[in-house]
Amino acid sequence: MRHYAAKIKVSFTNELLFIRYFHFQVIENPIRTLGAYEV
Repeated sequence: MRHYAAKIKVSFTNELLFIRYFHFQVIENPIRTLGAYEV
């Protein structure tokens, strides 16, 4: 049970980091983000 909880915590942390990175890309660097999506 503890191991399972730890896995959830890690995946949640990874998701937060991904969201923060994605938000930074979209807000701070839209031109490069759009260019990446075009390719």
